[in-house]
Amino acid sequence: MPVRQRWVRSLTQRFQQAVWRGVMLMPDELVSQVVMARGRLLSVEAQDVSEGFARRLRLVERDPGTGAVVRERSLGFDVPDGQERCRLLQIAGRWYVAHRPWADAPVPQGILMPWPDSTGTGAPHDVIRADLLPGGMARRLDDGECFNSDGQHLLVATVLPGQPGSDTRRWLLAACVDVARAKLLWGARTEIRFPIERYRHGARVGRFGDVVVARAATVRPPGGKRCCEVFAAFRADNGLALWSRAAPRRGQPPAFDLVADDERLYVNVDDSGVEAWRLDTGRTVWRKDVRRTIVADAVLHQGELNTFVGEGYPVPGSPRSVHPIAIETGQRGRVHKLGGEVEVVLSPSFVVLPRWILSAPDGRLLAWSIVHGDAPLAWRCWRLPGGLSARDTAGRMFQIDARTILTYTPGTCTLTSFRVEAAR
Repeated sequence: MPVRQRWVRSLTQRFQQAVWRGVMLMPDELVSQVVMARGRLLSVEAQDVSEGFARRLRLVERDPGTGAVVRERSLGFDVPDGQERCRLLQIAGRWYVAHRPWADAPVPQGILMPWPDSTGTGAPHDVIRADLLPGGMARRLDDGECFNSDGQHLLVATVLPGQPGSDTRRWLLAACVDVARAKLLWGARTEIRFPIERYRHGARVGRFGDVVVARAATVRPPGGKRCCEVFAAFRADNGLALWSRAAPRRGQPPAFDLVADDERLYVNVDDSGVEAWRLDTGRTVWRKDVRRTIVADAVLHQGELNTFVGEGYPVPGSPRSVHPIAIETGQRGRVHKLGGEVEVVLSPSFVVLPRWILSAPDGRLLAWSIVHGDAPLAWRCWRLPGGLSARDTAGRMFQIDARTILTYTPGTCTLTSFRVEAAR
């Protein structure tokens, strides 16, 4: 067996489940990713605290060996439902919680909160204010996913609409902030040269080598309303615009989020197509049609782009057959199919380890061997704790280290830790 279950833990519950207007409320929810820091698992967790569906957030530290809560800090204010999503970032060796501005917070225009150290006695306050960002950027922050870090600085991206009746143009904005000095290093923008109806996935940003890339997935009105992604690249040191480009329009939202290495950006250009663009110029290096609909985000691992393709997509709520593929990132973009198709209801969340692709698509933990490309599905590892339907049990996955993964099950608000066998 390649995977061993270590522990299962429910999120801390301080409030009982309640039925309000016929809806069963689950008070606990994971609203950030889970990371390892200082020998602890860090996460931000939320609870419903009122009929207005406001949230009270807790900064939780767990023992990685047992999953038990070692320490927690509860924020002393409510966060409106839908605004609680945040992201944990490591900047200059310290961990922070990045979030959109919360009106009821002690620092109402803050966007970056330091994780409390072991000697802290209370919940920390924000250290970076939203008004530090340029050009009305802070008003358009969607959630924590529009933040990122290059290890030393805070990166932010968003889409800014023009002013009605005057400037009706739309802009993709990016900014870089020196957190230690609370100083804006640069802010840059590129025009989106077509009308926008709404976002599908908000904005994303990341640094790859010497280039910062911002990405926004949008919808073009009216008529067919086909999705169109916009990308912009900037020099990481001064924000100088290098290029901007819109991907070809497509019928469904793109499966890829923001996937790149130090040389190329990888774009899901249509339901079954992948293109590699040069980071310095935006020029297309290669294009590959994998002949089946791409249904999951992609992970780069050892010179290959790993994702899932499937049939029956995108019919909502219907099972579809999926399997993983690996696309070489070299000049040819050769595709390797990993055998062993399975039926799932939702797009797989997955991690890639040296010998295995592990996925938790709908309550099952599945493993594919990537040592032998034609090997069948290696192992149906575990049945995860779940709710009443496959949608309730679809797991989010987090890689903690080279051999440890966590799955989060929304249906029962549980974290499960697995240890992967060492390569032989």
